[in-house]
Amino acid sequence: MKEVRLSRTGEPALEFVGAVVFSGTSGTATSNRWHEVTVYETVTGESVVEVSWVTTWKEELGHDAAFVCNRPGEVVRDLRQYDPVAYLVGFPPGDTFAQKQERLKADIRARWQTLVTEVLNTLGIRETVGEYVERVSGSLNEEETKWNR
Repeated sequence: MKEVRLSRTGEPALEFVGAVVFSGTSGTATSNRWHEVTVYETVTGESVVEVSWVTTWKEELGHDAAFVCNRPGEVVRDLRQYDPVAYLVGFPPGDTFAQKQERLKADIRARWQTLVTEVLNTLGIRETVGEYVERVSGSLNEEETKWNR
């Protein structure tokens, strides 16, 4: 574990002692806009999720955010609530570029969702409904299933 200081756009820096448990990007070799997510585990057991909007587009600015989460469900909530196109400027307004702007937003959102899936899978966060237990003994005809609600 090490001391970490995260810059947050428009907010005070966030300082803690922790270790990286996930680091990933939605960027590709040809991307000029992408998100980077780093998740830390702190010495006190919280998770800190750092989200950076990175852009090389001349009319846009990057943005850094960080969320402190006490439970896995809060990681899910904060990643779901984050708007991946909130800081996108994109194409000039108007009908001429409207379809291109919508395609750009759809691409950024899709790459964001793929990155969020990677975060949740790496951290072992899953959503369960009840408890399903299945046991197969001997052959496929001797199947026993049980739902616990």
